[in-house]
Amino acid sequence: MIQLAIDNRERFTEMVGDRLGELVLTRELSIILAQELIRKAKPIDHLRRNEKHIKKYWAQLRKRFTEMRDEVLAKIKNPPKSIYNWKKEQWVEKQEFDVEQWLFSKKKWRGTFGSDNGNMMGAVLEESGQQALDDLAIGVDFDNEDKVVLEWLNKNSKNMAWSITDTTYEAIKKTLMDGIAEGESIRKLRNRVMDAFDGISKGRGERIARTEVLKSSNRGSLIAWQQSGVVEGKQWAATMDKRTCPECAEMDGKTMALEKPFFEQGKEHTFESGNTMPFDYEEIMTPPLHPDCRCTLLAILKEV
Repeated sequence: MIQLAIDNRERFTEMVGDRLGELVLTRELSIILAQELIRKAKPIDHLRRNEKHIKKYWAQLRKRFTEMRDEVLAKIKNPPKSIYNWKKEQWVEKQEFDVEQWLFSKKKWRGTFGSDNGNMMGAVLEESGQQALDDLAIGVDFDNEDKVVLEWLNKNSKNMAWSITDTTYEAIKKTLMDGIAEGESIRKLRNRVMDAFDGISKGRGERIARTEVLKSSNRGSLIAWQQSGVVEGKQWAATMDKRTCPECAEMDGKTMALEKPFFEQGKEHTFESGNTMPFDYEEIMTPPLHPDCRCTLLAILKEV
């Protein structure tokens, strides 16, 4: 009878009647059902499942990078005449010019990117969490107001906002300083800024979108398993093909208790490939292991 319930839950409840079915389909049987589903399940393709979120996030990043670029371009107008001769388009005393006065406000953009990330990744996390619970077939709804959800979204958004803002700031600062050192005109410096932001928007923007969305999707699954009460562990699952890096291949099949990280924050790990990864940004509870990582997790259920 248990096997019948596993193979066809609806048919089973019809045979024994609604009332008796509710008595028989206890928490233990729900775990057995979930175990069968997990045993037969393939690793979740978070990339395909979240295509719409990745496109939306990337579009938002392109918009923000354009706004950031325009803020910088608006400041690069007329340096002091004692420093730059606009008619001759030549620097007079370029060594005395502080290029940081042309750059954007870090505080402003940390807040902007953090707010955007929190709103967009909240939707990804909730959707992924509910899907993970639905996959377990235990009839539990995802709690998106859970303290764990809110704390992670806040922490991740702050980390991401600082990283993207400060990295972009230093990149634009460097290209401007290089241009000034070469004696380039204001026109050429403005072109430098436009080219730099164009590259950031197209290449780095898409990579950030994919990485952030996949991170939130994996985290949604993890939090859902914590809420379910029937999952005790997690197993790393790499996408094994020609694109798989040695580090992710090494992680494939690694297991860990649900509440414990694969790698602790503040430590570094040397892989069999010889590559060392410092995990100073955050602890690694779920994939991704690195930008553009395609790894995911499988649930390890409690024994009945």
